[in-house]
Amino acid sequence: MTDERGKILIPDNFGIICLSSNAAIICRNDDFLNRVDLIIFYQSDRDIKDLRQLKKLDPNDKNIETIRGLLLNDGKSEL
Repeated sequence: MTDERGKILIPDNFGIICLSSNAAIICRNDDFLNRVDLIIFYQSDRDIKDLRQLKKLDPNDKNIETIRGLLLNDGKSEL
């Protein structure tokens, strides 16, 4: 579907999942980082059946230091 300017309109129910074990890949691109909801999957999340139970990272915590700290501590560090 396109609008009158010829740009492609993306439906609200369209999603992309970007998986990476390297936090810097996501955090080095500010444009990408500011447009997406970020959820970090931890080893302790393996048994979750409903992905809506996973917590989105607060926009203020979308930085390389916070993300690396969460990954190193399996999400147990205080933000």
